[in-house]
Amino acid sequence: MGNLKLKRIIRIKRYRKLTVFLCLIAALWLGYTMASYYQDQLIHTIDAQALTIVNLNQDNHNLVQQLNRDHAQLLVCESQQQLHADELTKKSNQLLACNQDVSLFQHVMAPELSGDLLSVEFVSLILKSKETRLYELEIVLLQPRLQKMVISGDLNISAKYENSEELVELDAVPYRFKFFQQPTISFELPDERVPVKLSFSSQVMQYKRVKDTLNIEIDWPL
Repeated sequence: MGNLKLKRIIRIKRYRKLTVFLCLIAALWLGYTMASYYQDQLIHTIDAQALTIVNLNQDNHNLVQQLNRDHAQLLVCESQQQLHADELTKKSNQLLACNQDVSLFQHVMAPELSGDLLSVEFVSLILKSKETRLYELEIVLLQPRLQKMVISGDLNISAKYENSEELVELDAVPYRFKFFQQPTISFELPDERVPVKLSFSSQVMQYKRVKDTLNIEIDWPL
């Protein structure tokens, strides 16, 4: 009886050890299987993300190319627009010059008749240098009488400032003509003040005698 009981205890212990061993084997196999599964899933995820990155890089490359094409097209459009603007400005300047020529022709050929021997028509005043206050004045001298005769003299050009009746002489331009004369005069303002009036005066000579006197003022054109 003692031997049988001992053998049974030994057999039970063997079964337990075998069971524990089999459980360990099963646990290892399950762990390996789970690890392999998760590894496969991770590989698939990495592959998918890598493909996504490739696609995004390709999309980014396409967008950069499209942006470059759009930028180049914009530059071309801006260049064409600038060319059109320059051409329009050129045409406008040509039209303005033509209008001035027509206006001058009308004044010369058909002036507003009066008893005066001399009239002054303003054309333009341009600031040539802001530092030196240098201006360029263009005017047209006309003889408004129907029957033209040679007249001569000196045209005195002066500036009048605000709150002052004193005239500041800018230049004196000699003239002699029968129909018209178109002088261009350059002068410098004496200081930084801006005049309010531009004054023209002259004693008009005919046959070496003073036949008329001119005194006119216009608003400072600039």
